[in-house]
Amino acid sequence: MRELRTRTSLDGVWQFSIPGGFPEPRIVPGSYECVGKSEYRRTFPACLRDGRRVFLTFEGITYEAEVSVNGSGVGRMLPYSFYAFDITDLLRDGENELSVAITDLGAPYGPAEGWKSFSGIIRSVYLETVPSSRLEDVFFSCRLAADYRSAECDILFETAGADGDASVSCALLREGRSVAEGTVQASAGRLTLNVPEPLLWSPEAPNLYTLETTLLCSGAVSDLDTRTVGLKEFRANGSRFSLNGQEIFLAGVCRHDIWDAETGFTQTDETIETDLRMIKQMGANYVRLVHYPHDRRVLEVADRIGLLVSEEPGLWWNDLSNREITSRALEVLRRVIRRDRSHVSVAFWLCFIECPFHEGYMREAVAVTRQADPTRLVSGANCNDIHETKALYDRCGMDFYTMHPYGATPDSVNGGSLEECARVLSGKPLLFTEWGGCYVVDNPNLFSVFLREMRRLRDNREPEPVLAGISYWQWQDIPEAQRGEPACVDGILTEGLLDSARRRKVDFGIFHDFLTGLSLPPAPPAYEFLPNGAGITGEHYVPILLPQGDPAAFHRALEASSEMPGYVHKTRRRMTFGPQLRDPVSALGALAVDLRPGIPVTLSSADGPLTVGISRPVKELWFIGHATLGKGWPLSGEYGETIGRYVIRYADGRETKIPIRNGMETAGACCLIGPTLFDPRCSAASRAFRFSYDKDWEIYQANLFRVKTEPSVSVESVRIEITREGYFLLTYGMTAAE
Repeated sequence: MRELRTRTSLDGVWQFSIPGGFPEPRIVPGSYECVGKSEYRRTFPACLRDGRRVFLTFEGITYEAEVSVNGSGVGRMLPYSFYAFDITDLLRDGENELSVAITDLGAPYGPAEGWKSFSGIIRSVYLETVPSSRLEDVFFSCRLAADYRSAECDILFETAGADGDASVSCALLREGRSVAEGTVQASAGRLTLNVPEPLLWSPEAPNLYTLETTLLCSGAVSDLDTRTVGLKEFRANGSRFSLNGQEIFLAGVCRHDIWDAETGFTQTDETIETDLRMIKQMGANYVRLVHYPHDRRVLEVADRIGLLVSEEPGLWWNDLSNREITSRALEVLRRVIRRDRSHVSVAFWLCFIECPFHEGYMREAVAVTRQADPTRLVSGANCNDIHETKALYDRCGMDFYTMHPYGATPDSVNGGSLEECARVLSGKPLLFTEWGGCYVVDNPNLFSVFLREMRRLRDNREPEPVLAGISYWQWQDIPEAQRGEPACVDGILTEGLLDSARRRKVDFGIFHDFLTGLSLPPAPPAYEFLPNGAGITGEHYVPILLPQGDPAAFHRALEASSEMPGYVHKTRRRMTFGPQLRDPVSALGALAVDLRPGIPVTLSSADGPLTVGISRPVKELWFIGHATLGKGWPLSGEYGETIGRYVIRYADGRETKIPIRNGMETAGACCLIGPTLFDPRCSAASRAFRFSYDKDWEIYQANLFRVKTEPSVSVESVRIEITREGYFLLTYGMTAAE
């Protein structure tokens, strides 16, 4: 039985020439210097057609090309894109002549200035002999049930040469065993399979299935498409992304499809595997495939090892009002989507990169993307004004915001500051599609400062500004001769975590530690609960005096509270005055404190913040014993919701913000049946010391936690804020370690 489809490689030695020059041998695929215009020629023998069709297939050229077979034109090609030309009727029995005329420097959609522009037939070329009645395209997608216990898998297919009685069968297999299958008429163009208990794909568990799509004509198999697929749900939910119903923070790198100055865009299986496995082992879950369509084998590896990716058409600092450019960009975008839309690793599409805004193009690009793939998100990688970004992205239907906050510090980037970017670009996920660059190269301290601020924004909860993901610029050093220092040195863009030989640079280890640390539960940096001051030794501690408690403020808090279910005596009388510290406390273990008798400080959102001056260098700040009053988990409110924050302000103007979260940093002061329940991380601290009122009731509430500060810079003040209406915070004391 003959094979349904056969491939004949045309890779190897071709003849290359420039106008007026002599032919010389050149290896295809290959990446070479741009020359303006050139021609690649070769011959190939007759193909055994046997009633089938023969397609001449290119995986990618740069930058534009005209293809001829036996002197007849068969089509034109744009950069980086997959093309398949039906040349059956042009073939002859003897030797066949193939010509590819390439334009690089003069191509309207040609070389860019941001990386070295390699010319040539950069990816493989082959002949594919296919059945006359065949499957032209198969697009797999899925919809997961609300409980993620079942899936509906849609297979859209296109056929050619099939008669009216033809049918299409689809089978979804896991490790060779069918889990779902079905058959429809070929004219239907669509089949849906129901999959119970699906194994979902994620970076942590890249579960894959095999999809077999069979075209049957007159009951016999005419064509078969076999591909690897996966089941996942990637969404934008408010200001965050989710994967399979779970919040996910995209954390990754920008990768060019370039290995070094010699091999350029022409990748081997080994180089692709090496890059993506190193990215995965570093701890990333996402790779932005910049700035043009990458080799399709990159997607195959990402599917298999578990890396989310995004793709883009090659626009970079282009004039989006130039129709000669944008018409080509949209065609490249459409082609890469159709090529890769069945790959489970694709998270979303980016339709431009750092181009001045043009609303007409942005709307058209969104429409083209959704027509080719209505199942995924779409946006654009962007460095424009943040206010203009928000307005235009909303009008044009972009699914999430992006920004490239390059700068010397987190407070002096494009957009003002990282926090300001997140504050303005809210309501949808915000992804820093690029950041870092020459500012942080060989500067591990600044690199770490950026990462800490991004982690803080990631850990925020609305209404605080939130960051949904980052993509560091860039993964590896690449050849680049158009830019000068400090970014480029001796023709190499040196902003990578690795050099072009894939040797690790200083920032690699820092980023590895950051990425692997993201899997830990969200918590402020250097944040720790300690029971009764245990283990606190070898420091000089200075109590920070808070204002004495205000009984009037306490009674205002009680009157404003709509719920007081836990604040009753054993006799079920309403509490008439607050928790009072009966005796002074001067130490908790080895921690020096100054906790005075009486009502603690009572704060509400209506009272405004309380600022406590410090004005000295300190190593640590300890916060002692706070509780919600009137409301609070577990009696009311959502566990983990942010109700306030501590704002540590340094003498140089920088601030660190520590969230106060319901049931974690704080909780209800007491319950009817006994002490408040706590998150396990702080349960040991909840009995560090006791406060009592009315002599017959005790409140077991004494959170004791510390935040490490920067001892080289004086802490100017600490501001305590309650940001959620209806919550009241009792604060007992602060201590500094000098």
